[in-house]
Amino acid sequence: RALAGRLAIAARLGERSRTYRQAPTSARPARPRVTVDNETSAVATVLEVSCPDGVGVLYRITRAFAELDLDIVSARVQTIGSDLVDAFYLLDGSGRKITDAEHLAEIELSVLRWVAVDF
Repeated sequence: RALAGRLAIAARLGERSRTYRQAPTSARPARPRVTVDNETSAVATVLEVSCPDGVGVLYRITRAFAELDLDIVSARVQTIGSDLVDAFYLLDGSGRKITDAEHLAEIELSVLRWVAVDF
């Protein structure tokens, strides 16, 4: 239903977020960080996102990509302790590696904004 556009994903995540209990942690939460790598892949821009994990974080990151018409070629999604460290291989809307500094800055700004949003 989600892929067919027949599921209110943001609303469902909001419901889940209200009932979700995170395990207490003594460590200070990781500050959200976005790292761009245009060297690792010959065909795609690798964007690594590190931030505290929670309900809907992956959804919010991919929403930032959709907002900027980016395509995910591949992704590595992992949780380390209470943080996530996800790497996305991205192409722009024309199917090219993203090399423009202003465009990369907008991507970083959008991702950081979306990971800070609560439902």
